[in-house]
Amino acid sequence: MECAVAVISVLIAMGATELLGRIDNRPTLFIFLAAVMVSTAIGGVFAGLLTLALSAVATAYFVLSPAGQLAIDDYGMIVRWAVLQAIGLLIIILHSSRRTVVERLSETDQRLRLALDAGRIGVWDYAVDTGEFWMSAGLGSLFGRNTFFKPTFEEFLELIHSEDREFFHQAVLRTLSDKVDYQVDFRIVRPDGQVRWFVTRGRGYTAAGSGGEHILGVISENATNRSPASVPDGCGSEKPSPSAHQRAMR
Repeated sequence: MECAVAVISVLIAMGATELLGRIDNRPTLFIFLAAVMVSTAIGGVFAGLLTLALSAVATAYFVLSPAGQLAIDDYGMIVRWAVLQAIGLLIIILHSSRRTVVERLSETDQRLRLALDAGRIGVWDYAVDTGEFWMSAGLGSLFGRNTFFKPTFEEFLELIHSEDREFFHQAVLRTLSDKVDYQVDFRIVRPDGQVRWFVTRGRGYTAAGSGGEHILGVISENATNRSPASVPDGCGSEKPSPSAHQRAMR
């Protein structure tokens, strides 16, 4: 496949160069750089290198003067031809580096997701300035929702037991002003009426790009608190545990 991608890219570049040459009457080489970019993106590094090699031969033999010979008789054209090869090689190297980084990030993300799922841990992030809320897919399943559950921050708060909700909200917001980590025990009422105890730990931080304030939290089941209980009508019959408080973690 890589060979086919390289050959087709060079043939298209030659055809486009021929058409432009009839209009401008000057040899154009930049289209071959586009061919290198496209073939590298589609076929990978090998396809890019093959396209670059074929482009070098094609431009020297068909495009630059004297035509029909693997020779270039104009010094300025030699420089342009050499620059074409250098830029094309740079494009391939950059693409290869980017692809390596993307693959490593993908592997790291996969390991993180597996670790979170195995430990029954969820992660959430709230952008205070914009109101944008994100949570990991596993957090939805911990709360008895499907993995596609994507609530707003207000909807996320509604999942918390009514007696714990306001304290939870104020506690996580206070971490920005107090500049300390937080830990809060709280209850969630699942759709089947079951009450589960969880603990969230986290901290506030400033986003590197936007400079906006964020609150990050990690949630896990709290095995030290009471076992799950059913709440008949919503969540009014359970009293909050004395352990539901914020603790500064220095």
